[in-house]
Amino acid sequence: MRRRSNRAERSALEQDIADELASHLDHCADDLASAGLSLDAARSEARRRFGNTDTIHAACRREDLYENYLMQQLTIGLLALMLVGLAFFTVRQSHAQAVERERITEMHEQLTTLNANFLALPEDTFSGLQMPPEEPTRPESGWVYDVGDTIEIVDSLNPITFGQAGPIRVEPDGQALFPDAGWVMVADRSRQELEQELRQRYKVYYAQIEPRVVLVARGGFSRITFR
Repeated sequence: MRRRSNRAERSALEQDIADELASHLDHCADDLASAGLSLDAARSEARRRFGNTDTIHAACRREDLYENYLMQQLTIGLLALMLVGLAFFTVRQSHAQAVERERITEMHEQLTTLNANFLALPEDTFSGLQMPPEEPTRPESGWVYDVGDTIEIVDSLNPITFGQAGPIRVEPDGQALFPDAGWVMVADRSRQELEQELRQRYKVYYAQIEPRVVLVARGGFSRITFR
């Protein structure tokens, strides 16, 4: 099938060249006939001026074949370049995957080693450690806020009311600066007393609000939260 296709292409090429040469000869003969020569004389003169048609035919065929050869070489070069690029990409991906697998394997080995070392420790290794005692939750009536305490304020009805207000510290004079409410005396007051005053102050700005004070740290040292 390929040979038949090549033969058909060559036959078509030969016919195209012959038609092109004949067209040029006819145009030249027509010009000479218009100048006053007879038809036969004009054709003879056109062939003489045009030269050896077989040589021209062969030159045109060689030119066309050379162009086809160049196109084939260009196509082969582009395909080779694409194959090289694909091979490079594949090798690079394989290398990256190998590096990732090696890293995961190394991490797994390190975790395995740490776990084995931990299990190999004597049972009394941590017996001498003493954890700081947790401060017991005391009734609201049994304690009050003090200077240095860190607190936060939230709205039980709308958590976004105070946004990113952040921690509030009770200053040395016993007051703390609350968003919108300003400075409020906090020291020596229970949570119920403080929340009641804050509720009255915030009613000026909000139709519905339920301020709630959360103790973050006592005196800036122990961190506890009362709920």
